[in-house]
Amino acid sequence: MLFYSTAADVIAADTAHIEEHDLVIRLQRQDKSALSYLYHKYGDALYGVAHRIIQDEDVTCEVVKDIFLKIGMYDSKKKRLSTWMLFLAKNTTIDKFRSKEVRRRAKLIR
Repeated sequence: MLFYSTAADVIAADTAHIEEHDLVIRLQRQDKSALSYLYHKYGDALYGVAHRIIQDEDVTCEVVKDIFLKIGMYDSKKKRLSTWMLFLAKNTTIDKFRSKEVRRRAKLIR
């Protein structure tokens, strides 16, 4: 996976449950295992949101990477992390869909 530094991170992400407040603190500290945990817990859902809009696997993967890069901007005063991530996924995907790059790719496929 993209965000793991060690195999122990993978195991920790699969077996641990992290409360949202603790998760946010760990994300603010740039804790890689917290990001790994988020990736395992929400990665499929975020991919699903993006893929329903884009319908191109390569572009969808790019969008999911962009989403995880933006997670550091989360402000806990606004919304729950999971809700914010879904909004972020939708908005990031729509921005990508509207981009010239995606429209150019779509023309090449036709």
